Amino acid sequence: MLAAAVIVAAATLVAHAPAWRGAFVSDDISEIAENPAIRVLWPPWVPMFEGTPLPHRPLPYYTFALNYAAHGLDPWGYHAVNLVIHLANGWLVWWVGREILRRLSGGEASGGVALAAATLWLVHPLCTQAVDYIYQRIESLGALALLGTVACFLRGTMSPRPARWLAASVAASAAGMLCKEHVAAAPVAVLLVDWLALRWRPAAAWQSLVEALRSRPIYYAVLFATPLIAVGLVILQRDRYTDFRQPLAGPLLYAANQPLVIGEYLARAVWPARLCIDWYRLPIENPALLAPGVAAVVLVLAVAAWGVRHARGVALVILLFLALLGPTSSVLPVNDLMVEHRMYLPLAVLCVGVCAVGHGLISRHLPAASRQAAAIGATVLVACALAATTWNRCHAYQSRLVMWADVVTKAPRNPRGWQTLAVELWQAGALEEALESADRSLAIVPDAAVTQATRAAILVDIDRRQQEGSVSTGQ
Repeated sequence: MLAAAVIVAAATLVAHAPAWRGAFVSDDISEIAENPAIRVLWPPWVPMFEGTPLPHRPLPYYTFALNYAAHGLDPWGYHAVNLVIHLANGWLVWWVGREILRRLSGGEASGGVALAAATLWLVHPLCTQAVDYIYQRIESLGALALLGTVACFLRGTMSPRPARWLAASVAASAAGMLCKEHVAAAPVAVLLVDWLALRWRPAAAWQSLVEALRSRPIYYAVLFATPLIAVGLVILQRDRYTDFRQPLAGPLLYAANQPLVIGEYLARAVWPARLCIDWYRLPIENPALLAPGVAAVVLVLAVAAWGVRHARGVALVILLFLALLGPTSSVLPVNDLMVEHRMYLPLAVLCVGVCAVGHGLISRHLPAASRQAAAIGATVLVACALAATTWNRCHAYQSRLVMWADVVTKAPRNPRGWQTLAVELWQAGALEEALESADRSLAIVPDAAVTQATRAAILVDIDRRQQEGSVSTGQ
């Protein structure tokens, strides 16, 4: 198992290698490269809360300050920390997946199935945004806290002295609230695992949920109180959230669009082509176009309700997946309807579920002598394909110019992408191309003041260059 873990870690590092020297992109620039607050470590609230107008997530921001103290603004160190966090998350996906599968099936192959799931997840290209976009450490560090919350809870169920592990579970959840708001799903994830993996009984499937809550009333009361930390941080920084000042959509419209977005997430999980750091999706308002997505979610929830009584593993995968996406894919409107890094941890749930189903199919249809070889071969084949796709995708993170050229190729109706590409081309001295990009942005949003100012500045530079050329020719 140790040799397999080393091989998987090495494959993960190689898959992400093209991004190791990648530049700061998008929010990396304002929150790290140009953030004066991360230049100090003490007092800790300075890097945690001061310096920039965007909402601060205290723990990730403090790790940015630690990075700066160690090596300044060399992006390599920041990428290295993100990769270490990703590998730690992969180890927890394996351990938590193994323990849950043991309780669901009792099979000896649980460790192997969990290892296959962790492997596919670690090298999956849909994770690149949470790993190689440095600022999205807030996503991967939050996932580490959430996985730690569940892992400590499971460890507590196996310990003769569970109190210390349950306290650690609460502490991990509280720390996660200091990373990102989506960790508010941690208490729900623990309850679902406790209910469907530990306490579920065929004759009393739904009653087992109540039993789980009653079994540890103090623990669950404190655990479900930890999201108040995230709520307090949001209220404290309310003025920093553009989602509150200039909402793109109301709660109901946002929620009605999310089934279609989740469908796109699932499509990219299965076939991770054309990934994009900035999709710039606008909400669909036509009920006829929204109806299929809403109907699909209702159907999936019906399958989960059936699974509670007849296939608890299916129910657990569906409910965990939806719970982890819930904070950003339900009624709480976020101005970016679709962002791929939100699938970072939900993807791990899918990987465990797919690998468990694959193991079941292999066990049912292949002779015992060839099962292990078939399982290993299938895992290696898929992992190699995913790792190659990740390696190719990571090249887009090598420079800001390459990144934003990639964005407008994938999302040509993205005015923000064209505007940012115009700035990058302008700074690179490609003035004609920069002007064309600014015009493409204004063709989509004509009254964008920032883009208009950018275009005017580019025209001034073009005019200055032409004048300098005229003087040079005259001499």
